[in-house]
Amino acid sequence: YSDYKRYRASAGLTFIWMSPMGPLGFSLAKPVKEYEGDDTEGNIITRTKFNKQYLLINFWASWDEASLEANQMLKRIHKKYKKRKDFTMLGISLDVDQQTWKQKIASDTLDWNQAIEEKSWQGEVVSQYAINQLPTNLLLNTAGRVEKINITEEELDTFLKDVDKKEADKKKKRK
Repeated sequence: YSDYKRYRASAGLTFIWMSPMGPLGFSLAKPVKEYEGDDTEGNIITRTKFNKQYLLINFWASWDEASLEANQMLKRIHKKYKKRKDFTMLGISLDVDQQTWKQKIASDTLDWNQAIEEKSWQGEVVSQYAINQLPTNLLLNTAGRVEKINITEEELDTFLKDVDKKEADKKKKRK
């Protein structure tokens, strides 16, 4: 993903990565495909539930040590930004065992929206979002397009400050 930023400005660029299932990709010019999965209560959760918000989607698993480390950063992000109306988070786990997944959410106090892809690497969400490693995160804009891939906490801070600045500038122009 290191070349992602360099190519970000190219409208319509399609990204293709290799996954355990072969080449995958998506276009930055279009919103990512709809996601539908089960949350911790067994309710259906969809990506479009979060329209009009910046959405940080984190792909993780309870058995992946790097995912568990990344969850610590995500906990800080959630604490910092949970009151923002224009930003939210969704964790999508590739666990195959719901009980283990729910226990990890509870023990690590992962208080944001969570869903599970019980087919793990063979699940549809893995191919439609071009996931080839864990953890992976995608920041979607309010139109459902990918803004950033594997964003860090510092990059997210800067991104949301820029969003605030643009909003403030819009308000000034209206006056």
